[in-house]
Amino acid sequence: LVFVGDDRLVKPDFLLQHLLPQHKGSAVVLGDDHRLVHTHLFDPNELALNGIPPKPMQAPEDINTAAVLEELTFDGKNDYGAIFTYFNSQSRLPPSPWAFFTTANASLPREMIQNVGGFDEYFCGWGLEDSDLAYRLYQANQYFQYAPQCITLRQIRPSIAGRKQDMSSGINRFLSKHPRLDHGEQEMIRRSRYASVG
Repeated sequence: LVFVGDDRLVKPDFLLQHLLPQHKGSAVVLGDDHRLVHTHLFDPNELALNGIPPKPMQAPEDINTAAVLEELTFDGKNDYGAIFTYFNSQSRLPPSPWAFFTTANASLPREMIQNVGGFDEYFCGWGLEDSDLAYRLYQANQYFQYAPQCITLRQIRPSIAGRKQDMSSGINRFLSKHPRLDHGEQEMIRRSRYASVG
């Protein structure tokens, strides 16, 4: 199964790059998720407003041109490639590799998800369902592999505000479901990409 965010652009070899690591043995493959691309014209910090769609800057045929797409692309947050590179040089995984999993760019054999009971639907809608799944995969001793050649480009667009009570409820559920988390892991969840939504 390959997961990709609905706001992502991918290169033609995206699926192939997710498939290649599986030939070395079953793994949870974490793709490079940090690059951003300007395909629309608006303030990236602006919240989405009903009835005011973001105005495209580029036509679809333009962003299918590699040179144009390269010009529009820049680095954003969540570049954890250096972390994996360092720990790979030590012949080990980074601590808590599950924390780097996101359904915006990941893949794994379907049986892995089935064996841990699938997604917890309680989380669906406002996040942490991917972190919960990844933590259960990690607890089931599944191998996590970073694959920097599996690249997505997230289109900058106005964000939709989540409700703080939904975020708080999701974080509380995650922490109560997984009492074996150490203090550092608990803080990763509390300070996650979901915690600041609202």
